[in-house]
Amino acid sequence: MISNLFDPIENEKMLARIEALHKDSKPLWGKMNVEQMMAHINLTFKYTYGKESKWKPNFLQKLAYRLFLKPLLTNEKPFKRDLQTAPVLRIVDEKDFSKEKERLKENVKKMCEMGASYFEGKPNLMFGKMSAKDWNTMYSKHIDHHLHQFGV
Repeated sequence: MISNLFDPIENEKMLARIEALHKDSKPLWGKMNVEQMMAHINLTFKYTYGKESKWKPNFLQKLAYRLFLKPLLTNEKPFKRDLQTAPVLRIVDEKDFSKEKERLKENVKKMCEMGASYFEGKPNLMFGKMSAKDWNTMYSKHIDHHLHQFGV
């Protein structure tokens, strides 16, 4: 189910699920530990909220992402287990649990505070301009996928 992260009540429900993560939470699939998973999601928010990326997709990459990846990320179907993480979004070093958890909660809260109007037509690094609905669907699915990965 897609949560509306722009809605304060649904946003709070997502925050409660994030709060249920613990340092000893183990993945049901995948290679990331809980800190790396949260850092991975935080990295996507970093790019969304205007931080510069060291990686700049070229024209052909952007075209391929828009045609093939964007529809998978913005449809209503949940992500499958064991999806490959884009190399630019892989986190392999160790991270601080408390810091990553707090950042993730702040990023989810910020999405609600900024509201759908901030996201409407906002360009994505890989996909170009997106609707607020697409931004919400992509983030809701992504966060939900990783929370399920850790049994939350």
